[in-house]
This record gives sequence, C-alpha cells and structure tokens, in this order.
Amino acid sequence: MSVLKTRGGTFDPTSAVTGKETYEDAVRMELQAAAFEVNGKYMESLQLLEKALHIRCNSQHASSAMPMYIGDLCEAAERLVGKINAYGVKCFKEDNYEAASTLFEYGIEMTEPNAFPLREADDRRRYLRGVTLNNYGCMERRRGHFSDALSFMRRSMECTGEQSPVAFLNISAVQTQLRLCEDAVKSAMQAMQNLGSVPEDSSLLALAHHNLAMALEPLDAMRALEEYQLALSLARNTIGHTSGTTLTIEHNMTRFMQAHKITDVESRGVVVAERATRGSSRAERPSEHQSYSASPLNQTIKHTVEPADI
Repeated sequence: MSVLKTRGGTFDPTSAVTGKETYEDAVRMELQAAAFEVNGKYMESLQLLEKALHIRCNSQHASSAMPMYIGDLCEAAERLVGKINAYGVKCFKEDNYEAASTLFEYGIEMTEPNAFPLREADDRRRYLRGVTLNNYGCMERRRGHFSDALSFMRRSMECTGEQSPVAFLNISAVQTQLRLCEDAVKSAMQAMQNLGSVPEDSSLLALAHHNLAMALEPLDAMRALEEYQLALSLARNTIGHTSGTTLTIEHNMTRFMQAHKITDVESRGVVVAERATRGSSRAERPSEHQSYSASPLNQTIKHTVEPADI
C-alpha cells in the first residue's frame, strides 16, 4: 500500500513508503504530524516525521552533496530527534518505560557518528545525542537504576563537552543515591561554580544547595543543615513557597532534622553560629580535594523518612 493512500484526505502513518513520494509529500506529512501532535496522537506524529525524513533523503539523494540540501535534511532529522525525546520523556513520566526506552534507543541510533544525515552537522548531532543520553539517564534514575543513570549522564556530558550546571546537578543527585557522597559534594559544588553568584535561573542555585546538603548528610551534619537552610530560603524567594521544588526541599530538610532530632529553634541557632564563625556560606566551602570526616551525629541515627526526589 502506498504511503500516499489517504484516509479522509490525510496520510496513513502505517502505510509503507514506495519510493515514488515527492518532497512536497514530505512537507505535507510534517504538517499532518504537527496536527497529530496537537491532538495527542504522538506515535502517529512520530511515524509521519520518520517517513517524511526518509522521503527527503530519497528525493534529495542526487543533490545530497549540496550544503542547502544537507542543511534541510539535518533540520528535518533534528526535528524528529527532538520529538523522539519529548515523547520519550512523556512516556517515562507516565511510567511507560518500555516505550520510552525504545524511543531513546532510536534517538541514540539516529545520532551515531556515522548516521546520515546528522553526521554532516556534527555539533548538532553531538548536542542531540547528549540530550538523548541525559534523558535516558533521568529515566533510569526514576526507575531506581542509579548506576545506569550515572553512566548515561556521564556519557551525555562527554558527548556535548559542556560543563552544564544542570548536568552536574543531575549527576550529584545520582551520586548521592549511590552513596558516593564525596563525589556528589564535588558535583554539586561544580554546579554552583558554573552557575556563578548571579545565575540567570536562581532556582538552579537553590537546587545546587539542596543537592549539596543531601550529599553532606553523612559527612558533615552541621554543613548539611546550613545548606538546607540556604536552599529553602533561595527557593522561597525565587520560585515561591508553594512550588513543588520548594516543598520538596522543605520536606527533605524536615526529614533530616527529624533524623537528627534537631528542633526549629536549634536549627536557627546553628545557622547563626555558622555564619558568625565562618562568615558567608560560600567563603569557607572546602575545596574539592578536602576530605570530610563522618559526623558523629550520623553514626547511630538512621533516616526514618526517605529523601524525596526533585
């Protein structure tokens, strides 16, 4: 059956490509794919985008060496990989891990070093591959596969070559869950360093303090409490008291204080004392090479409430 056989004037996403389709057909398919997406028909949308890319490659094969055609093909491939990732994230957030895995694997396949057409635009290919690997890692973290998550996230960073603060935040969270707490401290502090003192998105700085606090829990309880306080204050001031992120930070700080039997009054005293003796919270942060000794507060007390994910 030809892909041009239509139902009600539209293309059938399940029909096979015959090789007789034209560039104009590919454009029409992409328009129909956008309409499918608006109506929540995500898989049908992806099928049409895939067919449209295949038709573009076939129809422009004879002129594929020309930069204008290569650019057109790469843009079509980039749109497809972008939608693959968007739908993959949607699937894993709905706990449809099988579908999400299939989509992310396809995204990885499309961004292999020798995969046409994105091999002709290596910077874009590497960026899209990094995004796909990072999303795969976020899914594995959600599934509780922390070692796999860390592997995907590291591959993502290696692929893009970017020192993204968001990437370091993701990595620090996974390292904490793997009990690689000293590594998690370094990653969270690297995120802070990359964000700078006045980041464009201040909520990321709140997350960095939160991740640092969680990593410090078994290493330095006093520092952990201070970082929780800073994270909560930043979150409330930047994204509001009722934001999901703010509430999660508050939950984790409460869980930490309950585990260590710290009252609100005591926590305020700790912060005052810390600031009085050490100055600003940033001035006395240990270097990446400084080791932490385990706090005696953590040697006999176990958490009674599990940390909530952000």
